[in-house]
Amino acid sequence: MAQEQAQFDGTLAKEKSHEVGVIASVHWFDIPNGLEVTEDIDNYTLGEVKVVDGKRVVAQATAETKTEDAVLIAAVERQYVNLAPYAGLDAFYNAKGEHAVVVHLTRPLQFETSAFTGDLVIGDVAAWDGKKFAKFVDSSPDSVEGKKTSAPAKFTVVAGKEDVTHTLIAGKETVILEFYK
Repeated sequence: MAQEQAQFDGTLAKEKSHEVGVIASVHWFDIPNGLEVTEDIDNYTLGEVKVVDGKRVVAQATAETKTEDAVLIAAVERQYVNLAPYAGLDAFYNAKGEHAVVVHLTRPLQFETSAFTGDLVIGDVAAWDGKKFAKFVDSSPDSVEGKKTSAPAKFTVVAGKEDVTHTLIAGKETVILEFYK
């Protein structure tokens, strides 16, 4: 994983703060050895598996990415740069050309992520809007916060930022999502 310019003097100073999360499920399935990313992609966001020049790669998912092509880009939960667990995870991302941890969307995959927008509460349905997870708008079955989508992957919010069991990872607010279709 690539790391932003950082220095350690008791605090981690970063140029950028990337998305963070953890996989909450006991069982999950990843693609062995990961896939090469075609662009810089944050962890705990959605990617899209594609074939380019006969090779499987992963790109950042768009709002139009179909469920069957969507995958979760995940980081391995471990200590980085000798910091406490999760303390420096927001300094890491998957740089173009690197291999990312790629997790299949299978039921009932649960993961915690800081890559969300708006007020997601327990019971809400969320979908990927091309940049973050956002509340799925029921009034228009093909839209996420007004953006047109094509059979998006949908997730149930099982723990929101207001939940007492909610945790902060690297000082960032997170929600726990469960893939359901």
